Amino acid sequence: MIPQEAKFNFQEIINHEMFEMDRSLAAVMAATQAGMAARGLSQSGPAMQALKDDVTNSLKAKGQFILGQLLRCLAAHRVALDSDVVNEATALLRDTIQAQAHLMQSRLFQFGVFNTAGLGQAKQQLQAQFAQEGPRLTTRLTTELRLAAAASTAQAVPAQGSTTLNFNAPVGLVQTGNGNQATVNQHIDAGLKNEIVAVLQQFLDQLDRPENNSLGSRAQLRELVVDAKAEAEKPNTNTLKLGSSLRTIAETTKFVGSLGPAYQVLKPLLSFFGIHLP
Repeated sequence: MIPQEAKFNFQEIINHEMFEMDRSLAAVMAATQAGMAARGLSQSGPAMQALKDDVTNSLKAKGQFILGQLLRCLAAHRVALDSDVVNEATALLRDTIQAQAHLMQSRLFQFGVFNTAGLGQAKQQLQAQFAQEGPRLTTRLTTELRLAAAASTAQAVPAQGSTTLNFNAPVGLVQTGNGNQATVNQHIDAGLKNEIVAVLQQFLDQLDRPENNSLGSRAQLRELVVDAKAEAEKPNTNTLKLGSSLRTIAETTKFVGSLGPAYQVLKPLLSFFGIHLP
């Protein structure tokens, strides 16, 4: 069974971070609306699709963060990932993602563009598409949770009396105690890679806007983003190299107001690499 303290820690982290991610999403969607309005498409099907994509990307980022923090809390409280714990953790993961999906769906379709005359059929199609995002994400992340449990089996105790543990999960490091060793193997699945590529493209789009031409480090930052995007798109991504690049990008842009929306979308993805920024 999962200890109540571990559940409490998990919920505290999730409640705080979901609020921050919702605030970031609002900024991203406001930017999307402004961009559509500038093109004369504020009340159009493309505007509806763009807003739906913003919310979908945010939900995927939330899902990765939720799984990462769940595994982190279980590891911190030294909870063995046996079958009972995995079943309980799966239910907790599913309920948390479903709650976020329902909340985000409600907020998305309250936007005025979805009540535009003549776009009712398009709205219904987008509603049907988004309704599948939560279950699809839950299925994928449940598989990752079960893989993490399978990979966390303790190895034989060495003669020196120390313990070697192997973890394969979206956590950067597990502290197992003095004299112990932990080997952390991270694998970036296609879903997470797509999310990273999407947010890096958002950085490039922002950097190419005229208002950012005056940024002193724009050229170097853009080159770094391009390199990180290319690394993320490789079949065999170098996780250490990508994580280092993403951290540098985040540290460089977190105080640049015009890049704030992209930074806020990137920040929760960094938890997979064991990077936690304010």
